[in-house]
Amino acid sequence: MNGFSKISPTDFPITCTRGYRFAFNGQEKVDEISGAGNHNTAEFWEYDTRLGRRWNLDPVMKSWESGYATFANNPVLYIDPNGADTLDINKNDEGKWAISNSQIVKGDDVYRVKIGDEIKTYTFSEGEYGNRLNILNIENTDNYTLGIYHLSGSEEEGATGYVVTPGGTPSTKVSSGKRLPDDTYTLTGTGSGKDQSAYKWVQPLLFLGENGGYVGGRGVKIHPAPSAAAETKVSQWTDGCYVVSTDYSLKNGEIYFKSTLSIKTSKQINTMLGATKHYDSIGKKSRPGSDFDSKIKYKLIQKTGF
Repeated sequence: MNGFSKISPTDFPITCTRGYRFAFNGQEKVDEISGAGNHNTAEFWEYDTRLGRRWNLDPVMKSWESGYATFANNPVLYIDPNGADTLDINKNDEGKWAISNSQIVKGDDVYRVKIGDEIKTYTFSEGEYGNRLNILNIENTDNYTLGIYHLSGSEEEGATGYVVTPGGTPSTKVSSGKRLPDDTYTLTGTGSGKDQSAYKWVQPLLFLGENGGYVGGRGVKIHPAPSAAAETKVSQWTDGCYVVSTDYSLKNGEIYFKSTLSIKTSKQINTMLGATKHYDSIGKKSRPGSDFDSKIKYKLIQKTGF
């Protein structure tokens, strides 16, 4: 027998201990379920490498794709190493940024931004899952800065959308009218209706930055773009503040929000942030607002992607 004996497959049990333990997209090999090289596991889901599909059903059902689909049915273009909250963002042919795919699974919050053939990934992981209001700025002009917001862990209507702040260079200086720099900010409500609603526009207020310190004196809030017109140019509504909506349009190089949709989005965000009451008209300027009777648990985390 020339010194060699016949080797049986049972001499080598199927495990993932031989060689490198990780595989496609950084997932861990699990050879016991479907045989060597046929199954991977992430933190929150299982992946069949032969089919390019989930092995278990996605708990977040989407009307436009199978519950077994992964990577928006494009595993070459997209990655998902641990099943995190993920937003896929790209610019369409009209020059408008679109949120093309989203999934909500406990973990980090990941933005995947596609510009041409290039994909950049931005991860928000500071603080507890479900207590983050993430904002990724993706476009900056002289007139505005456009960002995508996402309330971590939430798939409710209004949990993901667009935010507009001033263009140009950021600043923490009082009365500068500039957007705030990238940082992690605590939020607070601007008072209760009984005591302050007669003169204050009650909306979430950015209070303290982890790196920049106190910014409450700037009066920077998260609010809608109310207007008697059906659509309004957003840049006229922000003096450093974050103006929100779940959709927008482009006209002559400016961003426009539908007023009713922007107001609706603001109420939805405020509810998720813990608002106890909403007003259609409040304060000296008679604008929509909300009461916050307790401290807002969410932190606003802003990053820049351009």
